[in-house]
Amino acid sequence: MEVPIVVSEDNINVASFTDQIKLSVDIGPEGTRGSKVYSGVGSPPVSIGDSVYQGVTSININDNYLDLSTGLWYRYDPLPIGWAVVGKISPMLFSTRTTLTFTAGTSTTFSIPLQSIFGSTTFPAGLSESNIVCQVSTIAAGGATNMHVVGVTSITQATSNLNFIFHGRNLSTTAVTALATSVELFITVGVKA
Repeated sequence: MEVPIVVSEDNINVASFTDQIKLSVDIGPEGTRGSKVYSGVGSPPVSIGDSVYQGVTSININDNYLDLSTGLWYRYDPLPIGWAVVGKISPMLFSTRTTLTFTAGTSTTFSIPLQSIFGSTTFPAGLSESNIVCQVSTIAAGGATNMHVVGVTSITQATSNLNFIFHGRNLSTTAVTALATSVELFITVGVKA
């Protein structure tokens, strides 16, 4: 005798000689909700009643917030500070084409605001000057008989800026000398992984 199919769904078939099936599932107590992602313009609002929070009753650890005006990504951790910047959605990259003047035997300094890389006047948590990379290229420098070479000798933070100390050399067909001229440079600054 063939067992009749009582319940048939895409993922399960139940066969039985009965015409009734009782199914009960214990789903347990309700747990803490998972993290949520909020977005708005500006820093995360302090008040839980703000419309950005879509009627939730509390901000939980690891909730996230995206500032649509700056691309800053925040994560919530009540200890020690609440909302903290953890990064920027847009690339943490700064590029410029500029002219710097070198004096023979001395360095020249180039500064960029931290705001232009991180969207904030401070480093995000866990990052410092040691995470910064800088690439410098000379543009059409030196002509047919000379070549200008520029290197970064230090990167330091000064209040809300990054300062880059550049040294340059002029390479000619007969000698290597300290760079003593204005040089057009392409400078790219980013964050290493």
